[in-house]
Amino acid sequence: MSAIFRFPTQRASMAVEDADGPMRSAMHRATESGWKFNPPETELTSEVLVLHLALDSNFWQCLAKAERWAAWQPHRQDYIEHLADGGTAAAFFARLLR
Repeated sequence: MSAIFRFPTQRASMAVEDADGPMRSAMHRATESGWKFNPPETELTSEVLVLHLALDSNFWQCLAKAERWAAWQPHRQDYIEHLADGGTAAAFFARLLR
């Protein structure tokens, strides 16, 4: 079964400094558990960061360690599907890290 990803094309670009709190919280928790953020070599907008987190398995492993999850893969897959359905990283991490 293959998934077709449809990302909204009309999103306003914003700087990472303006990124949402829940995403920052997730990044902070992962960092405390050993995640080293290696940003892509492009302009680091919020959209690039959101996609970078989807691809960074080390981020999810460290977040799982911080949150004491048994497995990180289902959460990562849920994140990717949430984005593909047009959801935001803020909404996802707010729900995930309650």
